[in-house]
Amino acid sequence: MDERQIAQLETIKNKVRDILGGDPSGHADDHVERVALLAERFASECNEPVDLYEVLLTAWLHDVDDYKLVGKAQAEKLTNTVNSMAEAGVAADLCQAVLERKYCGDWL
Repeated sequence: MDERQIAQLETIKNKVRDILGGDPSGHADDHVERVALLAERFASECNEPVDLYEVLLTAWLHDVDDYKLVGKAQAEKLTNTVNSMAEAGVAADLCQAVLERKYCGDWL
């Protein structure tokens, strides 16, 4: 990852921490961080080329629109995911890829 992507990922991490912070349901930011660490490990062990930045974005954002936390309407629109990536300045094509993975559930 380049410096811009690292900075964008830090913005995403901070946004996720703001959104999920102390959630008591098991979706708190510590859970998301564990998922991201596992995703990074799986990506490093993959025999095929992997866009680590896309993997980490998807991992960090995987619960920010969970319907159990934000309600069905917001979950269907992926509002927190979209807003977080926009705030971080993530490129449109990568935003689309992350949204497709989240919507289809095929990110791991």
